[in-house]
Amino acid sequence: MKRIKWGEVLECIKAQANGSRGEFISAAVITTSVYDKTGKYLGGFACEYSGSENRSDAAKSLEKSISGIIERRGMGIVRGGTKMFKKNVTDKGYKFIFVIREK
Repeated sequence: MKRIKWGEVLECIKAQANGSRGEFISAAVITTSVYDKTGKYLGGFACEYSGSENRSDAAKSLEKSISGIIERRGMGIVRGGTKMFKKNVTDKGYKFIFVIREK
């Protein structure tokens, strides 16, 4: 925090879930790194989830969201669907990986 100067903007990607006492809630944030056909790093995307699904269903929701982001930006379609912990390559040759940090 010493590097931050007064008045600077600090960006944050946040997922938040609210619920009643005793109710199951879940929240997650996932980021991806995207590479072109030659392996050149192009950047990344982030996606948030909040709801009441279990870990597996929340992961599926995030996979679907990231897949949509990739498609809407014209990078192609992942045949067989996007999968965490797997190599994802679109029909146009773009590669992307999920960057996962668990707490």
